[in-house]
Amino acid sequence: MRLGTAAHQVADMIEDCGVDAWVDGERFRAPGALVMLQSVEYDRLGGAAHTVTWTVVLVACDHGPTEALDDLGDMLAKVEDRLGVERVEPVAYTSPAHGRAELPGLQFTRTTTVSDDETEE
Repeated sequence: MRLGTAAHQVADMIEDCGVDAWVDGERFRAPGALVMLQSVEYDRLGGAAHTVTWTVVLVACDHGPTEALDDLGDMLAKVEDRLGVERVEPVAYTSPAHGRAELPGLQFTRTTTVSDDETEE
């Protein structure tokens, strides 16, 4: 199971929507999205495929609450249909790449199927 490859595929889908995306929090630069592994479920017969849930955090620069919310809304509008976003929660993302600053964000999950051969949406 290639979880790293699958994480990059989710990031690529986000970038195809026009939002920069990373899978490495140390390299992350706001504004953009960070893709993180949330869970792996061994729910498939034969064990060759697994249901993987990713946490996606859209993060804005902290340049005032109104501007940050507008930026987050713009990013969400770009990805919501393509990624099938159903529920979004506000978060404060502590960014190692931004001096451990807490940046405004929106968090949601994305589920994919990961197998030894490929990743499916």
